[in-house]
Amino acid sequence: MRIGNAALLVVGVLLCAAGVARGADRRLAPIPRDQAVSSHGPFEMGACDTCHARNDPRNPGPASVTNDACFECHDEFRGSAPVKMERALHPRAGATNCVGCHTPHNSRNRKLLLRT
Repeated sequence: MRIGNAALLVVGVLLCAAGVARGADRRLAPIPRDQAVSSHGPFEMGACDTCHARNDPRNPGPASVTNDACFECHDEFRGSAPVKMERALHPRAGATNCVGCHTPHNSRNRKLLLRT
């Protein structure tokens, strides 16, 4: 039986995630794809080097956990004014680390939230 490139990519990303989870905060580790309500685009595409040191799913290296890494793509959250959310106000930039509330991989919650 032949395994397609997409399946190999998914396996590679999951292996990448397993390796990261062993050495880092397990709250941020990916969950099985069928349990995810929301997913981060770079994670879905297998683009580990968007946040990690390398684009090697088996050994992505350390990840940047600073808000500046998030702001490279999500500039709308940079600044001093809080962003109005559906039920609350988003913390001011710099008030907290993005990964304090959001996972950079995938989540069982909307908007990659760690909990609701």
